Amino acid sequence: MDIRHLRQILAIRDHGSFAKAAEALHMAQPALSKSMAKIEDELRLTIFTRTSTGSELTPMGEMIAERAERVMAATQDLARDAALVAGGEASAVRLGVGTLLKDTLLPRLLLQIVEAHPRLRLEVEFGAANRLLPLVRSRELDLVLCTASAPSSLAYVEALRANVIFVASPTHPLASERRISVERLAEFPCAGPNIPGFTASEFLGRASASDTLDAYTTNDFEAVMPLVRAGHAALIAPSFCVQRDLRSGELVRLDVDWTGRAVFGCYTTHAASFSPILAKITRQAVEIGSAIQQEWRDMGE
Repeated sequence: MDIRHLRQILAIRDHGSFAKAAEALHMAQPALSKSMAKIEDELRLTIFTRTSTGSELTPMGEMIAERAERVMAATQDLARDAALVAGGEASAVRLGVGTLLKDTLLPRLLLQIVEAHPRLRLEVEFGAANRLLPLVRSRELDLVLCTASAPSSLAYVEALRANVIFVASPTHPLASERRISVERLAEFPCAGPNIPGFTASEFLGRASASDTLDAYTTNDFEAVMPLVRAGHAALIAPSFCVQRDLRSGELVRLDVDWTGRAVFGCYTTHAASFSPILAKITRQAVEIGSAIQQEWRDMGE
């Protein structure tokens, strides 16, 4: 039994009949039937039973199909890893990016990648860490940049640490106050990301006040910025996400009696971490993260 036979077994199972499976595999049905009969003779068992509507796996056939899925997945992973290692600039990279990084770290990173590797094909997908990281494990994405606790099953490189701060319009009632307590802050609506582990109530440990602290949540800051700029809500955000607004004076940092930190990093599988192109993109992300942190320090934070 080889990979070709495993692919045939899975095709018959997925399509429910030899005829449909043969069509999907671009082979004649008699050839497929002969191939399955040969495997059944070698194993001395029946993999499929014929029914009035098609073909069904026997109990032993289900076990074989389950093993076949694992082997095929491992084969696909190996092929993908080999392509990443050997492909160089002519390969394709599937990049996942957390929404908190899409307007800050990502634009600079994309420019560096394209300038250094003009022939590289990039596929970029945005989302929260709890959606993107499983896609790395399943090999649907090659590299993810996001905030999360580093899963032991993935290779991880820290790229950026940032203060988490509260900001608001200069017209907000809290803008002129000093040493604002968490209790005082909770008296006003807050806006922020709806990312698990990153909401205002979770950061502040105030689940009882979550209705107020998480009054307006989103996976894209721009959706709530009109409310924040108009003074209807304070915003919790990583410092680098609001640098431009603080410099322009559209927003001010609230003097909240609390400190918070967020860590962002690059995640990939341990096998894919040997890819030169992924290693270079990771180094570029770390360099840009360091530059962003320095810019924030230059602002006096």
